[in-house]
Amino acid sequence: MGTSSATSHNRGIVVVIKSKSADAAAIILVVGGLDAWTSSGQTIPKADGFHFLEMTDVTWDALAVIQPDVVLCPLMSGRFDAIELAEQLSELGFTGRLRALVTDLPNPQAVSREIRDACPRIDFDVLVLEVDVLDETA
Repeated sequence: MGTSSATSHNRGIVVVIKSKSADAAAIILVVGGLDAWTSSGQTIPKADGFHFLEMTDVTWDALAVIQPDVVLCPLMSGRFDAIELAEQLSELGFTGRLRALVTDLPNPQAVSREIRDACPRIDFDVLVLEVDVLDETA
C-alpha cells in the first residue's frame, strides 16, 4: 500500500494514511465545515488527494467517484455529528475508515466504542488534536 503523510510544524506530529494502491497517494474526503470556511472569506484548499463535501453532498455517487481511503469529519458540528455521518456512510455501503477530529474530549475511547457499536462495518476512531497543533504561531 502507498502512504501519504502530513506533518505539523509545531509538534512533529505525523499522520500516515495508507492508500488502497501502492503507487497512488491516499484519497482523503473531508466532510463538513465548507459553509463556515467560505463565509469567513477563506477559499477551499486545493491539494492532491483531498476532496471536500458538506454532509448533504455525501451520496453513493460521490463516494463512487471519490473512492476515499479515509473520511475526516468533526466529531460534532452545528449541522451534524460523527455518528450521523457514520450511519449515513454505513447505509451507503461504505466500509472504510472514518476519523472524527476534536480538540478536547475526556474519554475518546468511549465515543469510539459507541460509534463502532452503532456502525460495526465502519472503521471508526476519534483523533484528539491539541488546539495549538493547528496554530502556526504556537
